[in-house]
Amino acid sequence: MATEQRTRMTRDNTAVLLIDHQTGLFTGVRDIGVAELKHNVVGLARAAQILGLPIVAATTARDSMWGPTIPELREVLGDVEIRDRSTVNAWDDEAFVAKVRETGRDHLILAGLSFEVCGSLPAISAQADGYQPVVAIDACGTFSHHKREAGLARLTVLDE
Repeated sequence: MATEQRTRMTRDNTAVLLIDHQTGLFTGVRDIGVAELKHNVVGLARAAQILGLPIVAATTARDSMWGPTIPELREVLGDVEIRDRSTVNAWDDEAFVAKVRETGRDHLILAGLSFEVCGSLPAISAQADGYQPVVAIDACGTFSHHKREAGLARLTVLDE
């Protein structure tokens, strides 16, 4: 899927990845208001649908630790399958990456909770595999401003 040269993001080459927007994780969000975060991630999903962008969604341990996808997002996603996994980095889950590859898109808009792990780590891994990721930071949340700063620091490798 690698693209040799950076290209512009368009509705024909972009997919949206929504990672771990789960009820249990939302209870710990401290760097953005929960209502604002829900509004932003639901808005991202709606925009993706309107533009015809494929959405690949995932959770971690939804039947135990972190619970299901927030109802507001689940409702908007409709029939979109939400892959449950046991890996920390969604990009380490072969079935998740296979779903991304199936989209045929090489530009990715990622949003995850917690940002410094679920948003930034898959973006870094996807870039290493030749994708052109962008993290929708306003549709990510985490548990402190320090963790947000850690996620931003990790993403600086995407600019190199």
